[in-house]
Amino acid sequence: KIDSVTGEGIYGVKFLLYDGDNNPIGQYETDNEGYIYINKELPEGKYKIRELEPADGYISDNEEKTFYLKKGKTTEITWENTPQMGQIQITKKSSDDNPYNGFPAGTLLEGATFEIYDRANNLLDTIVSDKNGIAVSKPLPLGRYIIRETKAPNFYEANSNVIETEIEFVGQIVRLEVLNSSLYTNVSIKKRGYEQVVPNQSIRY
Repeated sequence: KIDSVTGEGIYGVKFLLYDGDNNPIGQYETDNEGYIYINKELPEGKYKIRELEPADGYISDNEEKTFYLKKGKTTEITWENTPQMGQIQITKKSSDDNPYNGFPAGTLLEGATFEIYDRANNLLDTIVSDKNGIAVSKPLPLGRYIIRETKAPNFYEANSNVIETEIEFVGQIVRLEVLNSSLYTNVSIKKRGYEQVVPNQSIRY
């Protein structure tokens, strides 16, 4: 049993195995790599298998599959499950009036970069805010996520707060708003030079 998006095995999916006359043989559950090994010796012939219960966060597939066993050979069935998906949408705004670019507080900002991690700290997606200040993730399975801003727009300071959020149901778009403060360098420049010059005079600053 594998994830149709990642190709990784799915743990905890329950199946019921039948013989060709629809007599139940046994109930089985996938291991942590997504496999079920039926060690019971089965005679040659026709068999059927049906998914009883999907793993959490996946859409159930109740289609019955038929397969055949031949003496001395191993039959392998690969069965995909589609994860229940949602998305994360971040709106990036200026929190104050920026003295360098003149943008007022509340301006939608382009060019902010965010990284989205799962609970195991695996990087799943990198998104960037567009001209409307919106950054949208790819479809993500239901679950909890951690978001970090890794790059701020020009003249702004990256928001250091770590965001935790959760996609709870199929088709949900989790909408978040993140503010950036203007970047202050604390550097001032004073230019000194002659107050008045005459033609052909060299000028020093």
